Amino acid sequence: MFRHPIRAACCLVLVVLSCSVALAGDDDTAGKTAALRLQTDPPGAEVFLDDAALGKTPLTSRDLKPGLRSLTVKKDGYVPMTLQLLLPVKRPIELDTLPLAKEGATITVWRVGSSHVKGAPPAQVPADLKRLITDLGFKVTVVGLAAEDFGTKFLQEFREGDKAKLPDIIAGTNYLPFGALQRDPGIKPTLLSARGVLTAADPVVFLVSRSTSHAAARYLALTNRGMAAPRSFSWSLKEEAQNKLPGQLKSKAERTALEDVSRRATAAYILGEMDEVKSLPHKNVLGREGVFGADGRRGVVAGMRPLCVLGNSRLAFVLVTASFWNETALGCMEVLSVWVKSGDAWSLLTITNDPISLEAATGDLPRLAGELVEDKGDAVQPATLVSPRDGLLPRPLPGQRFGDFRWTPSQSKGVVEIAEFNYGKASRLFVTRGGSVSAGQLWTTGDQWSWRVLSVGKDGQVVLSDAWLFRH
Repeated sequence: MFRHPIRAACCLVLVVLSCSVALAGDDDTAGKTAALRLQTDPPGAEVFLDDAALGKTPLTSRDLKPGLRSLTVKKDGYVPMTLQLLLPVKRPIELDTLPLAKEGATITVWRVGSSHVKGAPPAQVPADLKRLITDLGFKVTVVGLAAEDFGTKFLQEFREGDKAKLPDIIAGTNYLPFGALQRDPGIKPTLLSARGVLTAADPVVFLVSRSTSHAAARYLALTNRGMAAPRSFSWSLKEEAQNKLPGQLKSKAERTALEDVSRRATAAYILGEMDEVKSLPHKNVLGREGVFGADGRRGVVAGMRPLCVLGNSRLAFVLVTASFWNETALGCMEVLSVWVKSGDAWSLLTITNDPISLEAATGDLPRLAGELVEDKGDAVQPATLVSPRDGLLPRPLPGQRFGDFRWTPSQSKGVVEIAEFNYGKASRLFVTRGGSVSAGQLWTTGDQWSWRVLSVGKDGQVVLSDAWLFRH
């Protein structure tokens, strides 16, 4: 059971059903049904599925058609929720009571200064974020606190138990002021780490589940609007640039097919349930673990929206934005997937939410996609991994801080290569013509990694090198 109920956004957000059917679009959903159990706080909300009335909460509805469905929850005086339903193959998922956000609710934000800088930050949030809050029908109050004052004040308000005195959102420039709260067993369960639109205020953001306007803060946190900008990858509220990237896939039919499979793959990837989309991954995909799931933090995927589809009829890069939540976190994330055509179907070669790969999704990969042609070219020769040997890390040469992962590039003409480094939950991608990647461009996890090189021809053919393992 999830201890923190979901909140929806002004766009599609995924709520969950109790069921035993396949993901949308899978062949084995035929003849199967699902049951929805839903409660709201306050109760008495009207529920509509694809515009058909189901009744009022609390409700149990059976014999529902599986797949991606549109759900709307309405109650006078509260912000309507428009949700999207995803029915998993194996795992029945139940949610605690859904809180409804009051119309005109005031969201209180505490902005906390850095432990390395004296004084309090300005008592304001960026104009774009404030405008979004207003667009959603809420108000905002901002308090600036110095790092040295924050912990004492929060503990005092928390122990007094007055919900009205607690902030709905706490945000800061670094993690240090929040560390003691996260280590307190009484406080930690009430803090949800947020990412996405709320990081427009500060990089480190938490929601306080005991606060008065927590439902409104969740609604805001899960608002699936915006796209991270290249390089800095800070959340922005503008997406127009994604449609102007080079290399947009021209075929409308191919775009539609890729948008469909990428939604299914993205949902399974975030949930850590890639086995639910067994027909999609390429036989040589490196990572199958997913963002959540392997560490026991079961998640829920929110409404997904493809931002761009780049490439040609043989190779495609799809960037999707999605809302999500689990027991400890919520917000929005971007997921990049790489697809290759196998016969008449697209196969998933790589899927990742790695920040460096997401930067490549708005820089190097669009440039690569823009150079692809549709004419079929000569067969592409694979790259050959050189060093380090399987199981080892590269040793730095004299004068180097880090060693290099090296390979002999493909001997075919016009080839661009993508080095893929998979660390279980994600892959880090580097578009290169140089034949090496510095170990300093990775990060230390203490886990086993795998790496390989994708040689990409001008026509979009992809040939894989061998994959080698190392512990980083």
